Amino acid sequence: MTDEILETARARIVCLCDDRDARAELSAAFETAGYLLLPFDDAGRRGADLGIVDLRGRSLSSKKALSIAHLLRRGSPDCRLLFITDEDIDKPGRDALRRHGELIACTLDDAAPAVERCRQMIRLRNIAEETGERLKSLAALNRLTAFPAIAAPSSPPHILIAGAPGAAALSVVNALNGSVEQCVSVFSPGQAMRALDHNDFDCLIVLPKDENDPLLTVARSLRQDPKHCALAVIGVADGVDAAARLTRKGAVETILTAHIGEDVAAKVQLAARRARLLKSMGAFLNACDGDGVRDAASGAFTASFLAEHGARLCARADQTGRPLSAIALRLEADMEDGDREEPGPRALHRSARLINRITRAEDTAARIAPATFLVLTPATHAEDAKNAALRIEGVLENTMFRSTRDDSLFAVRAQTAVCARPEGLCIEEFVALALSALREQETPAVRRPRWRFPL
Repeated sequence: MTDEILETARARIVCLCDDRDARAELSAAFETAGYLLLPFDDAGRRGADLGIVDLRGRSLSSKKALSIAHLLRRGSPDCRLLFITDEDIDKPGRDALRRHGELIACTLDDAAPAVERCRQMIRLRNIAEETGERLKSLAALNRLTAFPAIAAPSSPPHILIAGAPGAAALSVVNALNGSVEQCVSVFSPGQAMRALDHNDFDCLIVLPKDENDPLLTVARSLRQDPKHCALAVIGVADGVDAAARLTRKGAVETILTAHIGEDVAAKVQLAARRARLLKSMGAFLNACDGDGVRDAASGAFTASFLAEHGARLCARADQTGRPLSAIALRLEADMEDGDREEPGPRALHRSARLINRITRAEDTAARIAPATFLVLTPATHAEDAKNAALRIEGVLENTMFRSTRDDSLFAVRAQTAVCARPEGLCIEEFVALALSALREQETPAVRRPRWRFPL
């Protein structure tokens, strides 16, 4: 049963927890989110994506925290650590834990903030790993100079504070005095959106009145906005329970009101540097330049780059034991037989650019035929890839595209197939498997006359 759960889990997380009740609560919360919580003894045998150390109700010194970090990383050298602590931990203890990993405060009966933080850590890891693998592929093809450099500016961060004036807002401003380059305070969601549209901020600090404050809706919507998805959002809460509610409402990180004077400056500096680096990596992954790497008109990766980069992704999946899925996509004209002009290259190119926009930054969308695309989704199981395929279908089929003539509008029918990569399969065999799955979707009973895009 454990092996079946291991094959379908989104990530393997090693947990070090002495309290049986707390471990049961963590296991239930992570299993609901699709993650598998492994005991500490399995870290070396199976490897882990993340490590969790539950310190609630325990006092820990810096030396002990370092020894625990070494034990967890011995079995999985590249895994990051998350420490779960109580609300009343002192500042020296918090500083000691932050040297070795992430830190979050949770109650014994609510593990939702820990689950959300792990999801964010895995997301950041996937983007960083894809950036590294893509750098290797571009260097092998001698096309690295055609893409933007990955560099985060070292200037002081720009901070936006959104919330009603009060003691908490004044404490944040005083704590950030002298450590940031720009600090702007707004009161309403409309002012916050206008400030974000006209300025480039690295971090947003939200001070909501309650869990139904409209500012939390703004914070949640920013995570879905391609322009502001890298923005670090920190919510200020009065207690651990309020911090858990803020996490569910969209705050990426939280800080307690009692810790503002001691921790907010350091947390803002770290969050701003991480946001700048994430934005730089996103610009690199989404760049559509490079002769022989991306098609100049459609923006999709070429088949030659797919062969080079896909081999690295397959090797990475075998080394780490993480899943690798593919979405095969074929575009067809949704029109009846007649004298109307068929869609030309312009409709295809617009469709391909739309595919690049609605897929994740770490996904690789390549064009392998005039109207056939393949999207590689690293660290993603087939079930999650199916949801991504449904989203791609819905967006494409509900968008009207123009043909070569401006007065002709066409709808595009997208046909998708999802397959998971078996262990040990090379990229050529994996592409053939995905195309076979796409071909099986076209039964003779429902097959429709297909037009072809000109090359």
